[in-house]
Amino acid sequence: MNKLFSPAIALMNRLDYTRKFMVLGLIYLVAITVVVYSLYASLNQVARTSQRQLEGLELIKPISSGVQFMQQHRGLSTGVLGGNEAMRNQCDTKEIETAAAFDAIERRLSASLVLSEDWARLKADWNSLQKGWSHWTVDENFSTHTDLIDRMLVFEVRVADDYALTFDSDVDAFYLIDTTINKLPLALERLGRIRAFGTGILTQKQISAYQQAEMIALIAELRHALKFLAINLEKTGQFNPGIQNPLLAATEDIVDSARQIVDLVQSDIITEHFVTSPEDFFKMATAAIDKGYRQMDQTLLPKTEALITGRIQHTKNKLHVSIGIAVLLLLVVHYFLIGIYYAMIGSIQSLTRSARVFAGGDMRERINLDTRDELRQVGDSFNEMADGFNALLAARLEDKASETRLRSIIDASPVPMVLNDDQQNITFLNPAFIQTFGYTLEDIPTLTDWWAKASPDPEYREWMAATWQTTLETVLHDDSQFNPVELNIRCHSGSTKTVLANASSIKQSLGSVHLVVLYDINERKKAEQKVLEREARYRAVTYSANDAIITTNSAGNITGWNRGAETIFGYTETEVSGQPLTLLMPPRYRDPHLIGMKRVLSGGVSHINDKTIELAGLRKDGSEFPLELSLAKWEASEGWFVTGIIRDITERKQAEADLRIAAIAFETQEAMMITDTNQVILKVNQAFVRITGYSAEEAIGQTPALLKSGYQDAKFYQTMWESLVRDGYWQSEIWNRRKCGDVYPERITITAVTNAEGNVVNYVGTFDDISQHKKAEETIHDLVFYDSLTKLPNRRLLLERLKHSIEVERRDGKQLALMMLDLDRFKVINDSLGYLAGDELLQQVATRIATRLRKVDIVARLRKVDLLAHLGGDEFIMLLEDITHTEDAARVAEQVIAILSKPSI
Repeated sequence: MNKLFSPAIALMNRLDYTRKFMVLGLIYLVAITVVVYSLYASLNQVARTSQRQLEGLELIKPISSGVQFMQQHRGLSTGVLGGNEAMRNQCDTKEIETAAAFDAIERRLSASLVLSEDWARLKADWNSLQKGWSHWTVDENFSTHTDLIDRMLVFEVRVADDYALTFDSDVDAFYLIDTTINKLPLALERLGRIRAFGTGILTQKQISAYQQAEMIALIAELRHALKFLAINLEKTGQFNPGIQNPLLAATEDIVDSARQIVDLVQSDIITEHFVTSPEDFFKMATAAIDKGYRQMDQTLLPKTEALITGRIQHTKNKLHVSIGIAVLLLLVVHYFLIGIYYAMIGSIQSLTRSARVFAGGDMRERINLDTRDELRQVGDSFNEMADGFNALLAARLEDKASETRLRSIIDASPVPMVLNDDQQNITFLNPAFIQTFGYTLEDIPTLTDWWAKASPDPEYREWMAATWQTTLETVLHDDSQFNPVELNIRCHSGSTKTVLANASSIKQSLGSVHLVVLYDINERKKAEQKVLEREARYRAVTYSANDAIITTNSAGNITGWNRGAETIFGYTETEVSGQPLTLLMPPRYRDPHLIGMKRVLSGGVSHINDKTIELAGLRKDGSEFPLELSLAKWEASEGWFVTGIIRDITERKQAEADLRIAAIAFETQEAMMITDTNQVILKVNQAFVRITGYSAEEAIGQTPALLKSGYQDAKFYQTMWESLVRDGYWQSEIWNRRKCGDVYPERITITAVTNAEGNVVNYVGTFDDISQHKKAEETIHDLVFYDSLTKLPNRRLLLERLKHSIEVERRDGKQLALMMLDLDRFKVINDSLGYLAGDELLQQVATRIATRLRKVDIVARLRKVDLLAHLGGDEFIMLLEDITHTEDAARVAEQVIAILSKPSI
């Protein structure tokens, strides 16, 4: 330790106390200055970041307005292109407002963002859209607007990134910002697309199959976005109680308005009623969207600004208080340094004056310092020296009496003692020696005789005699104290005792002799051996334990460290030995730890051995991890110690989180069931109960055969099990039966769950009722391939079937016939009886040809491979495949004419 501080010691020895204290004051001033500056830089960085976030929020406002105006322009321009000129004035107004919004955004953007490629492309695309939208189709206009809005939303997120909005560490501000920048704009954009798409369809009063499918997809996307918006707004309110009630009300209002728009689309547009005017639909959708933007402008953005502004003020206050405390501490330290300086100088002057008086011959001079420091010890040592000097003078006068008294003390001592002279003759053995070792003065008149008796082993005897002689010579030469030597002594009885031998030279009172004291430490050695064995066992256990076992002394410094601690924290024992335990704690735990340790060691906490707590630890690499801590307080000769057993519970915490997530995921909208390897149902969720009609109590203990419909054969299930064994999962569509007896289609996925050895322990099945999906597919298929009036195949299906038939006939060398049929004087019927009568006639014609022809001669009837299609108006097409003779087609044609020649009622 002296080598470590030798430079500082050398420097201090060259300085007087005035300069020493000046150096200490200067060092402390520099240290406190560095700390204050570091604190200032850290807090100032927080304030600057928060100020930049406020600037980013001011920039988000015009960008949101620009997106809102573009969304409205998209809807209005879609209506204008669809033929609704009444929307043109509103469209022109929104175009002007959008252009103004672009100018406002550019004025507020930083130079780097203005010059960025993203902004340049956005502005160029808007200018191109302004000039060309009136010449585009409805689909081109919708697609271009939507792409531009999407890129504007992406640009808004980039702006938020540049201004550190999306990286806010405060959870209350994070959810506010995430809702404002991501979740709410995403939901409003989906609603805006429905507004534009629906306005265009209502303007044209017609909807294609593609448009129906696209509108259904938009509705699904809107519902998905609204679901996540509601979740985010709920979390936002949870962490911002001041706006929780307004947010919940606004959430319900936005969701209800969106639901009304969706209901209107489903009941009026998808069903092709087209009762709502495009202007009314646009206004209703715009009102719903404006509620969302109003919520953003009036609640979310102001609350975010208030939070960030409060953080800036808090940071500034903390900075001022910290600097004030640092300055106060500096003044207090310097005050006490000056006090210490004057106290030491006064004591040194008093010591100097008394020493000079004593050196002048006044033996009564004593030093009396009114202090409790080391200088007081120097003064007391001076006084002891003076007293000893006076006592030495008196002892010389009573030397003979002292020698007699010393012999009496040695003789009465219970500790074995020996006197020998410089010629190594033993002159005296006290009774304790004779009793302990069994040797008398006649047995060991000299040290040589003693060594021979005490150690029969020649090598050990030689070492013992040499060590003793060397140690004694060193003491005599250096006038130093004798270092006790541990020796093994053979007694007269043949037993061996371990002793601690000490010696002292007595020259003045008893002559030139040496007093040797032999302490019997045989029992102590046995106790020490047991302690060493227990310590070895303890070290073996602690070293091999997987948990960290750490011991600290009363100062809070680490004194014990095992391999488990090295594995968990990343420090070696050398690195942490003597370091404070707070090295292993995140900063937020350090002050409470120091307070708690003071209470424990002072007796404020009497019992801590049965307490286990969970905290966070800090590894060498700076990463935090969860831990479980158990403490034990114990006392040794060196003082109080605290031993902690620390367990890394990262995996346990992750497992708990996974279990929570799994529990939430289990109660999804999809039905789920878990079985064992024997297919016995162990658990089902609420969606299972809702879809199948079976309660959990009814299903658990049964097998999935409970739901079997009988639509799938044994080969189907064999293929399913082969896939599960081979791939570990299986997915398909299947027909199952509800408790009420209804058969329904479902999309099902079965996954095999394996253990660590790779053996299957469970099967997890998830399925969903796709009845509505199947019906929607059938409806879309009928709309695409069949005539809505006659229910016959339309032109599209006819062309696909004809193409396929031609390829088949060419490949196989067969024949086909294509016959066209129209109705004579059909226009007369329409003009005289009306279109309803004409439609009814077409339906009857289709029915007669399709049904009655099947009842006639087998040669002339329509087969499954033949096709009857309605092209439109009074035109029909018959496709006859795989005919042998042309006369076959003629016979079918004659039969059709005969059927249609009969009167229609």
